[in-house]
Amino acid sequence: MASRRRLLLPTVAAVAVLVVIVVVLSRMLAPSPITITTSNIRAVTSEPGMEWQPALSPDGSQVAFVARRGGRQSVVIRSTRSIAGGGEITPTQGPQGSMELLPAWSPDGEFVHFVSCPGSIVAVGVCSWMEVARLGGSIRSIALPSNAALTSWSPDGSRVAFVTFSDSIFTYSISDGTTTLLAVPEVEEALHSPVWSPDGRWIAYVNGNPRWLLSFNVSSSSIWIVAADGGEPVRVSGGATLNVSPAWLDDRHLLFVSNRDGPREVYVAEVGPRGSRGEPRKVLGVTDPHTISYSIEGRKLAFSKATVRQNIW
Repeated sequence: MASRRRLLLPTVAAVAVLVVIVVVLSRMLAPSPITITTSNIRAVTSEPGMEWQPALSPDGSQVAFVARRGGRQSVVIRSTRSIAGGGEITPTQGPQGSMELLPAWSPDGEFVHFVSCPGSIVAVGVCSWMEVARLGGSIRSIALPSNAALTSWSPDGSRVAFVTFSDSIFTYSISDGTTTLLAVPEVEEALHSPVWSPDGRWIAYVNGNPRWLLSFNVSSSSIWIVAADGGEPVRVSGGATLNVSPAWLDDRHLLFVSNRDGPREVYVAEVGPRGSRGEPRKVLGVTDPHTISYSIEGRKLAFSKATVRQNIW
């Protein structure tokens, strides 16, 4: 099927996306359910065009994101400490009509990994995984398995978790190039958005609605976790509503975006070997999120704020 061969194709027009920082001030770590307080919400960007897919550096001092400006879709790196000054770096200047997407930081915070596509088609065999230093410089290709559609680096940088268009979850060893199959889940359309837990024990991922990454499609999807050494995946949330963009708060708590109660909001769930422990709870103060990223060291949450406007004339 074409949907399996291609990574994602946008299906809904977006008209306004902002990147915002939220500082997590407190977590009540006594008995669950966990409570999170957010404060100091600041707009990092306000440029014309779309800005989304934020990824916070491990220390929270920088945020990488995708900006669509002047016919180019490029990865941009900006400081989160000096919002007024900007401190923006655009490490690449791809040709007109090119696409860069899905930025992610290396575990040591020195590099930003991203997907680079020569045109508007996002597909395995057409696009390549690249990396650039956090302060810019030369761009290098990353040697990963050819079928690695979407990836996530382990906390120690020794392995890469990836999903494929055959709808399986693998890990890849950086040192010896060994590929290990973790699971072959029952799939609702496609798997995407893998992310390692801080202790390296679990990999969270999304099952369903891959179009959300590049559009505002709100079809149903679910959040799952699987052991990093392999095993049977267990559900954390969703199935009948949108549940996307997992991000680990700590070794036991997972943040994600959902419209389970109506509007899109950020939720937190305590997770374990059997999935979610109790019902997920809202993280108040974050409205209309598209994708999120959390820095444990910096105690900051970045999210793109998606606003879609449609008019009848």
